[in-house]
Amino acid sequence: MTLLRSLYLQANKLSGPVPNEISQLVQLNTIRVEANDLTGVMPADICQVYASTFPNFYADCDAEITCECCTYCCSDGGNCSCQYVGTEFAFLC
Repeated sequence: MTLLRSLYLQANKLSGPVPNEISQLVQLNTIRVEANDLTGVMPADICQVYASTFPNFYADCDAEITCECCTYCCSDGGNCSCQYVGTEFAFLC
């Protein structure tokens, strides 16, 4: 699965912390884990891997997950906003 390009896990009632093993999927260009019951801090290994590839990364980072490397933060209503608006990385939005 290391060549996987997209990982869509949103709205699947997943709970607990975000698994660090996602960092092994180095070819991802889209990651969607929002609308679940995932909690905690996004593992540092995941953010390190994606710091150079900048995939479209969606998570419930406004209340449930602390995620500095997520591109989009989503709310319970399904609205997602780009974290990079107004920054040097705005082109990623």
